[in-house]
Amino acid sequence: KEGPSALACSYEAVGKCLYLLQDFGGARECHAEALSIREGLHGRNHIEVAGSLANLGQALQSLGEYDTAFFHIDRAFQITRKKFGDSHLRTVAAKEVLGAFYLDTGNGQKSHELLTSCLSVRKTLLGEGTSHADIAQSSDLLARSFRQSFKHRDAVELHKAALSMCQEIFGESHPRVAHALSQLATSLRSYGSVALARELQEKSVEMQRDLGAQAGGCLAVGLDNLGHCLAADARLSQAEEAYRESLCLKIDRAASLDSVAESYENLANIYKRQGKY
Repeated sequence: KEGPSALACSYEAVGKCLYLLQDFGGARECHAEALSIREGLHGRNHIEVAGSLANLGQALQSLGEYDTAFFHIDRAFQITRKKFGDSHLRTVAAKEVLGAFYLDTGNGQKSHELLTSCLSVRKTLLGEGTSHADIAQSSDLLARSFRQSFKHRDAVELHKAALSMCQEIFGESHPRVAHALSQLATSLRSYGSVALARELQEKSVEMQRDLGAQAGGCLAVGLDNLGHCLAADARLSQAEEAYRESLCLKIDRAASLDSVAESYENLANIYKRQGKY
């Protein structure tokens, strides 16, 4: 009833929901429709177009279409920076999406540079020592960058800070808290604290089960991470169960082929360790 602008917003909202449910193909279609509408309304360099570009780029990234994803994500960042300048929260958010892309594609130096800048600017704008969801998110991403660079102690400390903020902001049971627990567990496992990592990952998965639909499609990822912790602790039968459940969830949700292939690879590795050739 309100015209194409409202329709674009509806496509964006549905796309974000599908993305959280890990239906990345559906998210791509919705964000592509929103982008087409907004470019028709505003031209190619409007700030609303930048939002659609970033969302579409993230969906493409999750589908493994990295070249096209980078084009959209980088263009979103350039439009936003031109509009607001470097010291603005909208620019930081766009830069963080680009930093996360570099993190996902293994460009450690570039991702670390961008994500360090994002955390620094957010602390400056929102207040040093402030518990804020965006600071927690920046801390989480930078911690993952540290982990990728094998700086596990730095990663653990930042993940602890992110978890503490999420618990203060959202309470003890929330999807963001479950995610923060899982990320801390992953860094602890990399650091060699396998028993504590397993304990925290089990808590994260239990929380995701209790949250149900609120957890979106994150339970499969949590089960994969739990399988990794169990495998590192030589609990191979339990690891196999976690990987199997993750695979079933991914198939049921029509997850990306890369994600399903990862589950098969996890199971194959466990079978090999068990002598099930």
